[in-house]
Formats: sequence, C-alpha cells, structure tokens
Amino acid sequence: MGNTCCPQTRSKDDNNGSFNVCMNEAEMNMSELDRVLKFKTMFDRPMSKGNARDAVRLLSRVKVLGPSKHQDTQKNDITVININNENLLYKVAFEVASLFEAEEQEKVFRVSKELKDTHGALDTAQPNALLDLTSAFFDKLGKDCSPVCRVFKLFHQKYILEAVCALKFQGGLLNVTTRDLKWDIHISKKESQQTNKTKIIVKHIRTEIIITSDEAKNINAFNHKNMNIPTIKYELELVFNEIFDLLLKARLSILEIDDKGTSIKYLPKEIINIKNNLMLTKKAINIFESTTNV
Repeated sequence: MGNTCCPQTRSKDDNNGSFNVCMNEAEMNMSELDRVLKFKTMFDRPMSKGNARDAVRLLSRVKVLGPSKHQDTQKNDITVININNENLLYKVAFEVASLFEAEEQEKVFRVSKELKDTHGALDTAQPNALLDLTSAFFDKLGKDCSPVCRVFKLFHQKYILEAVCALKFQGGLLNVTTRDLKWDIHISKKESQQTNKTKIIVKHIRTEIIITSDEAKNINAFNHKNMNIPTIKYELELVFNEIFDLLLKARLSILEIDDKGTSIKYLPKEIINIKNNLMLTKKAINIFESTTNV
C-alpha cells in the first residue's frame, strides 16, 4: 500500500511521492454509526476476483484463534505448508471452517480435495496460478453462500483504507504520514454467557511507521530492518453473527505509540498527544465504536 493515507487526489508532482489530501466534509463529519454502516455496506457487496487477489496476498497474515475441529483425514491431506503453493489456502480455509458447523467443514474439505485431484500440484511458475485457484475455490464453495468465503471477504485492504480514513478525520491524524510495516488478521469465536449467542470476531491489527519531520525527505529510504523508527499500532475489530452474514459492531482503536526514543522535536504533535493519552489512561484510545442497529 505504500504511504498510508485516505483516498485522495494525487499532487501534480507525481515523482516526489507526496499527496494532497482531498478535504471531504462528509468524511470529516461522519458519525460513528455512519462509519460502521460503511463497513457493513462494503461487506454486503458480492465477492469479486479482487477478494481473491487480496486473500492470496494476505493468507500468511491470517491467524485463526481457538481449538481446531479438523478431522484426521483433513489434517493428513494438508502436506508441507508453504506460502508459495495452494496448501496455505487450504490450511486457512480449514481453520476458518472450524468456526462453523460440520457441514461447512465437510464442504471445504470436499472442494479442496476436488481441486487437488483436478489440478494436481500448483504450477508456481505461472504468476496467476494461486489467484486462479483461489477464485475457483470461492466459486465451488458458492461465494457469498459460504460462511468461509464471507470470512475471506474480510482479507481485503479496503477495510484498512477505511480505518485510515477514520484515523485521519475522526482521530485527528490528518497531517500525520505513515508507512506500512506489519499487518495481522486474527479471527476468533466468542460465546456470550448472557445471551447464549455466538459471535465471530475479525481483527485487523496494523503497525505503521510514523514519518517524522526530520526524516520526511528520506521516506523512500526506509527499510523494515531498521527498527529505530517510531511506529503507531491500531486495531480494527469487526464483530459478526454466528453464521457470518451480518456485521453487528465495529470498533477502531489506537493500541500503541512506540517512539523508539525519537526526540519529540521530530515527532508530529498529534502523535505526542496520543502517546501521552495512552500513558495516562493505560488503555487503548477508541476512534469509533458502534453497532449497526440492525
């Protein structure tokens, strides 16, 4: 994704990597409920090949939390896990299916086996081989008719882009520039003791480099091996019903500012304020939190 900022117009000087923020009044004044309903609208859109493309890119970042319910036959069918072949796709799909009823787990196993028998080993020399296989996998599962596919829809950068818009406009970070560093996606199932209802939670946990005033001219010189760079960590939590066809709640919060000992004279004042608030309250700072009222 490169430099992280909300959707906006590119400056006339495309070579210097800078952007001019498009000041959208509706975006700036968006309520918490409207923000959550925007996530709901994105989720409700039918699956497309774009979902498969981002799923392929983010599979290695996905972690399904909780005990696995795979059958031994399913476990044995997964051989060496390698992010360059189809086995990671099947592994994540099996783990996601374990959050649902046995029928969905059996369907994922059946489709995976059918694709393995039909296509054999993935031809990694073909650049679109895994993308085409993932698209075929979604098609055979029934796309939006499958809860597993609906979970895979969340493996998409559009959710992070919307979260960044909220950070910019509702979180007061309009003048702060960041750059990608780490992105993890955690999926879990939670049973409410009060309501006896099960919810499935997807968390996008994102860490980004904070571009400081002293280093802004060298933005393209950053590399991820240099750990002496300040970072911001935030989390987008999306809560769904048991069959994963309805978004119930969304919450965006800033978890951590790690300045790596950077002098405050180089840090954006907005980042200094957030760090002070985090230290004072000892808890995450909510940017928005709302139910869909459905």
